[in-house]
Amino acid sequence: MSGYVTPGLWDEAELAREIEAAVAGDGPGVVGPWLSEVGFELLYWIPFVAAICQRHAVDPARLTVVSRGGVASWYAGLADQYVEIFDHCTADDFRLAGEGRQQRQAGSQKQFHVDDFDLALLDRMGLGGVRLLHPSLMYRAFHPYFAGHRPQAFLREHLKFTSATAPDHPILAELPASYAVVKFYTRPSFPADAANRALVEGYVRRLAEQQPVVVLDHPHAVDDHGHFSIAPGPNVHHVGKAMTLADNLGLQTAVLSRASMFTGTYGGFCYLPMRLAKPAIGLMSQSDQVLGVHGAALFGMSEALDGSLTLLQADAFRHFSNLWTA
Repeated sequence: MSGYVTPGLWDEAELAREIEAAVAGDGPGVVGPWLSEVGFELLYWIPFVAAICQRHAVDPARLTVVSRGGVASWYAGLADQYVEIFDHCTADDFRLAGEGRQQRQAGSQKQFHVDDFDLALLDRMGLGGVRLLHPSLMYRAFHPYFAGHRPQAFLREHLKFTSATAPDHPILAELPASYAVVKFYTRPSFPADAANRALVEGYVRRLAEQQPVVVLDHPHAVDDHGHFSIAPGPNVHHVGKAMTLADNLGLQTAVLSRASMFTGTYGGFCYLPMRLAKPAIGLMSQSDQVLGVHGAALFGMSEALDGSLTLLQADAFRHFSNLWTA
């Protein structure tokens, strides 16, 4: 499958024993560290952890989640403790670790193995030697599905979709009582060409004529995504300046939790409105750059939660948005 690198060979019975050992007993355990993209964290990792915790009746008081961007609320009900990665490493450390994984794994940053950076990070946090439920276990578990060797029913056995809570954040006091949220960023399926830039600019302008719009711009570069420039204007609110690395995703979660709707580039972030029971529209203009293997998990999330996600080609969205914002 294009875009996926095998994490290696393994015995499924041995993998099941490793997962059970990671959560066994009544001592402390670590979930993570999660170091890669938002989409896999929301669509696979958190539901994978939730299914394991339910299957093995794991007490949340035992678990500490290690992730980045202030996402403790995403793991509500699964773990009582959260440690923020950016309290223990710099943006450069984080970026270089990701680039190292890419070099070792034919361009993929996914955590197929427990590496030296993971262990050093846990040592800095005082979590070295604690039982570890690591993302590599998820990638090993799902490799047969991603490679096309398991049916869609396989997902129902290994994923439990749960709603997310939202943190309180001071930024909410600065926003209108009601608003729509937009987040447009560049990726292969939605490049920053002239047509897409015009689409984004025109849509936000027309939407702002009807209701306040909050733009989830992001000033911190920790991945390879760029952002569409959305000019300030009447009824358009930017929140990027209020973000820090350690709370950027938490802030965006808080803002989304109060929104009437979300529109943005189709990608991993689109799964967050669903976990917050919000309607979302995800745009793409190059559909051949979207991996269809994730569709079954997406539909599973949609069936389990109250949120909804509509995927639209940019040309179709131009037509419909002219009607919606007329």
